[in-house]
Amino acid sequence: MTLSDPALVIDAHTHIFPPFIRDSREAHRERDVWFAELYANPKALLVTAEDLVASMDRASITRSIACGFPWRDPGLCRTHNDYLAEAARAFPGRI
Repeated sequence: MTLSDPALVIDAHTHIFPPFIRDSREAHRERDVWFAELYANPKALLVTAEDLVASMDRASITRSIACGFPWRDPGLCRTHNDYLAEAARAFPGRI
């Protein structure tokens, strides 16, 4: 990076969720107490990788570090981690 390069802006802590979790918030609140604590308020956004990248573009963010969620169910945790890996492949250098 040189002085003439545009600023590199990195969002160091974001969460993205697979569409099936975003679309079934209530079911997942009932399933996981930690998720319920953080996402009980409907104003707490659940976003997909596509939603995040669109938001990054609007805010001129270069990269985001997407974190997983500590699901109690190891299978759901694995599914969510797989989604994060897919998002990183779909948006190289962004997520």
